[in-house]
Amino acid sequence: MKVKRNFIFVITFLSLIIFPKINFGQLPNLGSASCFAVFTVSGAFNNLDSTKIIGNIGNNINSFTGFPPGIVNGEIFIADDISSQVALDLNIAYNDLTNITCDSIIGTTLGNNQTLTQNVYCIGAATTLNGDLFLDAQNDTNAIFIFKIDGAFSVDSFSNIFLINSASGKNIYWQINGAFDLGTNSNFIGNIIANGAVSLLESASIIGRVFSIQGAISLNNNTIELGIQPLVNITTPDNIIFPTGEPITLTAIIANNTDSCSYLWSPTGQTTRSITVSPTETTLFMVTVTTLDGCLKSIDTLEIITTPLSPLPIELIKFVAYPIIELNVQIDWTTASENNNDYFTVESSKDGILFKKVVQIYSTGNSNAIINYSTIDYNPNNGISYYRLKQTDLDGKFTLSKLALVNIIKYFKFKIYPNPLQASTNILINDASQTNKYQMIIYNMLGDQLLNLTIAKQLTSFNTNTLISGIYFFKITNNNRTIQIKKLIKN
Repeated sequence: MKVKRNFIFVITFLSLIIFPKINFGQLPNLGSASCFAVFTVSGAFNNLDSTKIIGNIGNNINSFTGFPPGIVNGEIFIADDISSQVALDLNIAYNDLTNITCDSIIGTTLGNNQTLTQNVYCIGAATTLNGDLFLDAQNDTNAIFIFKIDGAFSVDSFSNIFLINSASGKNIYWQINGAFDLGTNSNFIGNIIANGAVSLLESASIIGRVFSIQGAISLNNNTIELGIQPLVNITTPDNIIFPTGEPITLTAIIANNTDSCSYLWSPTGQTTRSITVSPTETTLFMVTVTTLDGCLKSIDTLEIITTPLSPLPIELIKFVAYPIIELNVQIDWTTASENNNDYFTVESSKDGILFKKVVQIYSTGNSNAIINYSTIDYNPNNGISYYRLKQTDLDGKFTLSKLALVNIIKYFKFKIYPNPLQASTNILINDASQTNKYQMIIYNMLGDQLLNLTIAKQLTSFNTNTLISGIYFFKITNNNRTIQIKKLIKN
C-alpha cells in the first residue's frame, strides 16, 4: 500500500509539471522586471514630448532616446547587467503565459461596453479594442484576467478599460503575439508582454507595465504608471513641540494609495503604521513607505522638538473642518485661554506636506475665557484636503495644530449607458467606496419624477421599459445636493 501511494504522488506531481494550469491562481513571474514600467528586449526605445513614467525603464540594446524631455520617477537601465537579466526574465514570463491553458475562446473585437469576468481568454487572430471594456472581479480581490492574443492588438482612440467590483490591475496580463498599438487619449490597464513593436500614440495612458520581447517601443506624451506612488505624511496628536520624555504617537498617513504598504521607521526600526516614542531630546523621525513589493517608495520626515514644560500661548480645545453646502469647507476652533497671541492662520494642503494660506484671523487678545472661531474655505481642493491652524505670537513665534482631514468631491463621475436607452440600462460609479451614498432620479421634459433609486453597487442595472420615446434627464444627488445632471434619449 505504501508503494502505491508513492506512485500516485509521483504521477500527480509529474502531471502538475507537464500540464500547468491557471486554476492554481498562478501569475507569470516577472522576476527582475517586476519594478519596470516600460522595457524592450531587442528594440529601440524612443519618446517624443513630456511623457511621464512611474517605474524603471530601459532596453537591452544601446538605442535609447527621449528622456529628457520625458520624465521618469524611477531608474533607467540600458544594455547593462540588469537589463540583460530583465531580458531573460521577460522571455521566461512570455513562455509561462504561452503554457497556460485557455479557458474561453472569444472573438477578435473587444469593448463596446463589454463586461468580462476572471478567466484565461484566448483570441486566435489580430484583435481590436473599441470603446469601453469592463473587467468585473465579482468582489474577488485575487481575481486573475489573462488575455492571450495570437496576433497584433490595436486599441482605438478614446477607448477605456474600467475595473469594477475589486478588480486589480496587477492581476491582469495581456500576451500579444504581434505588435501593440494604443490609440490617442485611450486609457489601458494591465501588464502587456508583446512579441512585436509597441506604439503609444499621443496622450494615451497605461496603469501597469508594457514590455516587448521583440520590437521597438515608441512613446508620445504618454502617462505610464507602474502603480500609484504613495504619498505619506507623518502626523502627531498635537504639534511638533512636546515636553521632554512625553509619549508621542506618530502615524504615517497614506493619502492616495489603496495597495498594501510596508513601513520602516528611523531611528527606531519599527515596521508598523503607527509608533509611540518618548524622545528625551530633539529627534528627526523618518518613515519609508513601500508598495508593489518595494517598487514604489515614499519618504517623510518630522522633527520632534523636546522642551521643558511651560505655559503655551493658547490652550486649543477644538479644531475641526467639515464640508458644507455648495462644496465649501467650514473650519471651527475653540480656545480655553490666550496669552501673547497675535493671530491665527488657517492653512490647507492636498498632500499634508505643502500648505497654503486660506485665511488669517486676528486674536481677540489675552483671555482666560472660552472663545469660538469659525471661517469658510470657499475654494477647497478637489478630493482629500488637510487643514491645520497656525497660531502666531506677538513676537513672531508660532505653533501648529493637529491636522483635520476633509474629502470634497467636486466633479464626481457617473456614467449611464447605453444612451439612447434600451430595456436594460446601466449606471457606473467611478469609485466603489461611494456606493449607497447617492440617489439617481429620472425626470421627463415636464419635470415629472419617473424613477428614483439608490446607487447601491458600482455597476447598477435598472429597467426602462416603462419609458416612452422622448427626451429625459437624470440627476445624481447626495444629501439633497445636486452632483450631476445629464440628458437621456429613449427611441
